[in-house]
Amino acid sequence: MHDRMRIEDLQNSNIDDVIYVCSSKRLSDPVHQEVVRLKKLWLKEMLDKYGSCAKIAYYKEKPAAQILYYPEAADKAKAFKREGVLFINCIYNPTTEAQKLGLGKMLLQSVIRDVRQRKSCLGSKPCRFILANAFNTGELLPMPNFYENMVSFRQMKKARCISL
Repeated sequence: MHDRMRIEDLQNSNIDDVIYVCSSKRLSDPVHQEVVRLKKLWLKEMLDKYGSCAKIAYYKEKPAAQILYYPEAADKAKAFKREGVLFINCIYNPTTEAQKLGLGKMLLQSVIRDVRQRKSCLGSKPCRFILANAFNTGELLPMPNFYENMVSFRQMKKARCISL
């Protein structure tokens, strides 16, 4: 099964794949097209300034799921920004045939591995902790439950490396 799944870091060449995962059902909506345009600009800006800020999971060679993350210091809406904090905005898998295969877990584990090796969008700086936006999308498994089910999450929480 794993030979049908792979994870890629965000690059200029696969920005459309991140957009597809988030917006596949609304790509023809003219109002949503403006949102897509703005998100592409933001992703390119983040990529240029911080490096990869997303990972895409492919299932059967098609984009199926994604994780979006960035340094807390990059959040223009936050008044108080901490250095060395990685913010996971969302993990999303809307692809019915690719659900319950562990893609979300693979995405999160890939980010955690990058943080440990100082290869995340924090540059070569150490990560003090990971902060996750654990909200309910109304689809399948709510994110708070997803994080609670993660074995590596429990281990990281015990080590005080992840905060919700």
